[in-house]
Amino acid sequence: MNDPRPLTPDEARRRTARRRMMRRRRRTLLLALLLLLGFVGFRVVANDDGELDPAQVTPAPLESSSPDGDPQASAPGRNKDGLPIKHVVFIVKENRTYDNYFGRYPHGDGATTGRTSGGRTIQLSIATDVLEPDLGHSFLQGVEAVNGGRMNGFDLVKDGESLNGYSAFERNGIPNYWAYADNFVLGDRMFSSTYGPTLPGHLYAIGAQAAGVVGNKLDVGGPGGYCADRDETVHAFRDVSGKRRGTLVAAVRRSDSEKIAESWRRVRACFDFRTMPDLLDKRGLSWRYYDEDGSWFNAILAIDHLYKSRRWGPNVVPQTEFVPDVRDGNLARVTWLMPGEGNNEHPGGPSVCAGENWTVNVVNAIMQS
Repeated sequence: MNDPRPLTPDEARRRTARRRMMRRRRRTLLLALLLLLGFVGFRVVANDDGELDPAQVTPAPLESSSPDGDPQASAPGRNKDGLPIKHVVFIVKENRTYDNYFGRYPHGDGATTGRTSGGRTIQLSIATDVLEPDLGHSFLQGVEAVNGGRMNGFDLVKDGESLNGYSAFERNGIPNYWAYADNFVLGDRMFSSTYGPTLPGHLYAIGAQAAGVVGNKLDVGGPGGYCADRDETVHAFRDVSGKRRGTLVAAVRRSDSEKIAESWRRVRACFDFRTMPDLLDKRGLSWRYYDEDGSWFNAILAIDHLYKSRRWGPNVVPQTEFVPDVRDGNLARVTWLMPGEGNNEHPGGPSVCAGENWTVNVVNAIMQS
């Protein structure tokens, strides 16, 4: 866990100084690290001199664009609003909560105890590098765990009786993530946009909605997946406006799974709503989405008009191309980066240590550019 390690601000500044005579100064970088479900956020900002500035964390409005699509800045290293943010990178991980990673972090708004369905309050155990078995995280099991805000049903979900869900890391378990929290920003009041597993969370990451989707695909057809496979379907909410909405909210509050499921229907796993890439295209701002073609995590593949557009090839590329793009100066204005199954830190198999080291390599590559 000690190699690779995250760069300190002083190290990053020295490395930037050494490169100053060989390379022109790069514009500033913003990194937003999102862990789906927990949405734990880290943002790394550097000024033109390579000094890391944890105080500059406010996202900039979309910039105006020149005819060739290159946003114009009012001063070197700053956009027209004077904010030192030139690039945004979303690193999207899987199925971890704030309390699982940072419940014990000093001064954070975390938890060190949890309540069970039987009324017991138990101390959170020390989280393990590999959490097995995986814990239930469907939409309905999320409702059951939260239990109308009582937060006492985590032992009732699939494999919850192991009480593995009542666990939190210490610093030595994820030292580099805690080092980022020490040096930069830790979002201790960031929450999941929806109950449920991978697909709805990833749709929110690109479009701030999930088209009512509540789970992963039900039917797996050919190798393409989502819009590339007409046979794949998912459960999604029907229209729940008006009185039906109130009925559904009441069912969620009382954890009435049967009533909630009555609001679902089966739809094709291919959607067509406006996304952040659409807004970026409209403003002439570059974007790129790094994931494998056909991946479960490839949300762009589930958006019909993007999959069928000219953007599918040049803007959606394998994650192995990210670090070379950074080193070659080809980083887009906005980037989504999927780490792949071996490094996404999903409970049930992948090593958190391996995923953390992958993240450090990526962040270091950005900071050294």
